[in-house]
Amino acid sequence: MTKIKGGATLWARQTVDSEIFFDKPDKWFKIWFFIISKVNYQDNHKFKRGEGFIQQKIICEYTKASPDQVKKCFNWLRNMNMIGTKRSTKGTIIKVLKYNDYQRIDSYKKHEGKHFKSTTINNNVKNINNIYSHWINQNIIQHKQNIYTAQIFTALKTYSIDEIITAITNYAIILHGEEYYWSHKWTLGDFLKRGIDKFMDLDIAKNNYRLSKKDHPEESQYVELH
Repeated sequence: MTKIKGGATLWARQTVDSEIFFDKPDKWFKIWFFIISKVNYQDNHKFKRGEGFIQQKIICEYTKASPDQVKKCFNWLRNMNMIGTKRSTKGTIIKVLKYNDYQRIDSYKKHEGKHFKSTTINNNVKNINNIYSHWINQNIIQHKQNIYTAQIFTALKTYSIDEIITAITNYAIILHGEEYYWSHKWTLGDFLKRGIDKFMDLDIAKNNYRLSKKDHPEESQYVELH
């Protein structure tokens, strides 16, 4: 068997469902991958396992990311408690905070001795497709299917698929109903940010937007800001 030089890193199957992989700029995951690959896999006289020295220009060279992309990615990684950093005269000393948790094979539970259990990403893709299809069927604003994937993914962290589908259905009822004054058509992205709570309960939405309240509604003065 051929021995591959340089060792290896471990990646959980659930990585593809992580926020940095699924919902952040592509370059950010390349930066994260580079960090994991470059920190120490064992202690030495300079750094402990999971720690290392990295220069921004080297990250840019290997990942083709801009300095601004590296800076924003590092800020996010720190805020998410994924890394700790310390400036040095020539670069950055970095520590991957949960390196030992993810870089030990015995941390991964096998499923029936064959595969790691990973179904969340499949469920998310199915849910995203269902939300797109349902939105399109309501005849509000038509979108290409890949435009608002990130916004749907974010919404699914707060609301269930049934709650989002119900809110979209209720929004369409109010929007198309002649007895309601609401006539503003949101994009799917705007609806996910602003409309789910407003239209979650159909009875409340009906009471809020009936024409009989037209003289004193807040939403009748709604103007979309871009």
